[in-house]
Order: sequence, then C-alpha cells, then structure tokens
Amino acid sequence: MSRLRGPVATGVALLLTLVVGIGIGAVAFGGDDDGGPGSVAEGPTTSEPDEATSSSTSSTAPEEAEGPDAALRVPEEGLSGDALELAVALNAARDMNYHARYEATRTDSEGTRTDVVVEVWRRNPLARRDFTVTGGGRQVASREYKTADGKLGCLDTTPDEVDDFACTDASDTSSDPAAPAFGAGDPHSGDVVARDDTVAGSPARCFRVSVPDEAPVDVCFDPAGVPVLVDDGDYRLLRTAVDGDVSDDDFVPPPA
Repeated sequence: MSRLRGPVATGVALLLTLVVGIGIGAVAFGGDDDGGPGSVAEGPTTSEPDEATSSSTSSTAPEEAEGPDAALRVPEEGLSGDALELAVALNAARDMNYHARYEATRTDSEGTRTDVVVEVWRRNPLARRDFTVTGGGRQVASREYKTADGKLGCLDTTPDEVDDFACTDASDTSSDPAAPAFGAGDPHSGDVVARDDTVAGSPARCFRVSVPDEAPVDVCFDPAGVPVLVDDGDYRLLRTAVDGDVSDDDFVPPPA
C-alpha cells in the first residue's frame, strides 16, 4: 500500500524534479505526494551541534494568536500525556529565535544517493528555510520566506555555479517555512510515545508518532527546545549546527 511522503520528503521530491530533468513547471512549495518509503542512511555525526543560544519570545499577544500564524500553533485541546507534551514542545519551538542547519543522506533501492542540507532562520512571525539537494550528478536549491507580506518561494537550479534565484508568490501553498520541525510529528495524527535519548552526543527529548500504514515519525528537541532531529520516515535530518545569530538581513529575499 502506498503512503503519503513525509513533509521533508515531499519538498525534496519536488526539488528533484529539476535534478532528474522532469521540468521546472512541476516544482512547487508544499502539498503531499504519493510515494513509497525509502531506505534512510544515518545523518552526519561528524560535528556536534553548538550549544543552543536561542531564546523564546516572552509572550504571545492575543491578536497574534488570531493572525495568519494561528494555523501553525498545534491545538492542545483534547490531547493528554505524551501527545500533549509533543504539542507543547512544537508550540514552544514555534516562538523561538534561532538559526539551525540540518543534514541528511538517503540512498534509494537503486543505489542512488541524495544529500540534503536544510537551514532555517526563525524570528516569529518571520521565517526562512533553505533546501540544497544534491543527487543525480546535479544540485538544486530553494529558499522559502515568510515575511510580513506573505510567503515567497525562490528556486536556483545552479547553486554550485552562481546564485540566481527566481522567486514567486507562495501564499497559496500548504508549505510554511515557519512550521516547527518542518511540519512533521503531528500529535493529533496517531499514537505518540515520548522518550529521553541522546542525539549527536547530547541529551534530547524525543517523540515517536505512529500512524497505521505509514512509517513512524521521530522528532527530538534539545534541552533548550530547538529541534535537533526530524525523521519523517524518508529523510533523517540531523542538526549539525545551531546558534542565535538571526538578523533582519536573513529575511530579505533575493532581488528580483
């Protein structure tokens, strides 16, 4: 039985339409796609993440909770136990300010390797998410921005040569660069089991979300509350760097 790809795998698959030459018209930012699970290699563990220097916002104004960001806040009503703990962790991460880098490697059944690097910048309600995907002998990159004016998706098919991003409005897409943990690990979607673990040599609080007929999803947070591992069942994104260095310039899209 086929299943929906995880949110990380969906974004990568859409980018890879360029790598394999299917065409730029097929690329979009967001939405689900049918596909089977793939074999996932361990993420890079050569460097230990820097100590988290992120800080959460002191409060959330009532009017902000009713604004465009409200959809990103996981409803906590009706949850209990480990599922409620995961919802609280996701909502706390949503309000944090940080820059982080994640890496993953996936090898499919035919032996084709795909390397993924994702960088995120967060300063609620602003956000930016960069994907760089290398596979099939080529590299492709995207940038997604959440600004005061809406969402913007930018694509560069030659990041190894020169940055030349083409951007378009992405307000009508389902993907949101501000979604905590890349939108993975919905505590309302299945059974949630929490555990204490060690990720890249550091303590972490992890949650496994199990849904029938789908690969389980793992989301782990460091002691500061920043996601340190996101495994959506297709790609195991391990955090390799984190800091609190977030500036206004990080949220300025490439020039038209």
